[in-house]
Amino acid sequence: MSDPRNLLLPLLPLLVLGCLPDKGSVERADGAREPGVAEPVPDPGPDAEADVDTDTDTDTDADTDADTDADTDADTDADTDADADADADADFSGLVVFEDGQPAEGVQVRMCLDSCYVAMADSAGAWIFSGLPEGDYGFQAVVLGDTSYAVPSGLVSLSADRAWTEPVEVPAFATREDVSAATTVDGDGLTITYDGGGLVSGVYTPDFDAEYIASVQVDLTAGVPPLDALEGTPVAAWYLGNFDAAPAAPLAFETDDDFGLADGARLDVVVLDSVGHRWQSAGTATVSGGRVRSDSGGGVSVLSMLVLLE
Repeated sequence: MSDPRNLLLPLLPLLVLGCLPDKGSVERADGAREPGVAEPVPDPGPDAEADVDTDTDTDTDADTDADTDADTDADTDADTDADADADADADFSGLVVFEDGQPAEGVQVRMCLDSCYVAMADSAGAWIFSGLPEGDYGFQAVVLGDTSYAVPSGLVSLSADRAWTEPVEVPAFATREDVSAATTVDGDGLTITYDGGGLVSGVYTPDFDAEYIASVQVDLTAGVPPLDALEGTPVAAWYLGNFDAAPAAPLAFETDDDFGLADGARLDVVVLDSVGHRWQSAGTATVSGGRVRSDSGGGVSVLSMLVLLE
């Protein structure tokens, strides 16, 4: 008869393996589990394999979506916030004075983008705007309730803090003429041919529905607001009124050539579009016989600031 112990010898390796820890992970002394060698997964057959693949794709999609959403949201929010902060931190300041150099206390200074930001000049004529968004602003200085004064206007490209050190002068109109029919208006060094087609009041017109043409020539060497984004060198300029009113068709004009221009020279003509806060082309003007005349099809298209550019 065989020794029974011999029967147990083939089973001994199995008994030893049954006492070893799971090879999928190893428990450390601190109770944590360390990664080990993964156990092979038995082949469950063709149908089950398809299910496993589908599950794997689902997990991948879920991870991808989660990561993409998280990254996109984080980046978008951060960029948007940063841009908003960068676009809303510009200050703009300066002074307004009357022709005699006295502070223009109480003048309303406007910076117009989609809407107008308003500041009132103090007793020293000083004004300041804080935290303006970046952009190209239409500038206006308005003497409220008194339309005998011109509206100094310009264009301010604002992207960082800016102090305008040259005091902006608020002049009275040199000439003013009511118009109800076709006539020639002799202004301050500027003759405008009015065609009698009427004037349409604009958004910023102070004398709403009043029909008159007023002018005063601007000293470009001092007292003007920023005239940013002009494409050319300013030769001459006028503030016109009734401010922001527009004729049915551009009004022809002429002026003496006091600018030392050669006969036959052609100048670009622009007017300030206060609503679109941009310089609007008003055609060209040509020097001939000591006069500068607007060319056919061009002329004053809005009564704001008229500028001749070389």
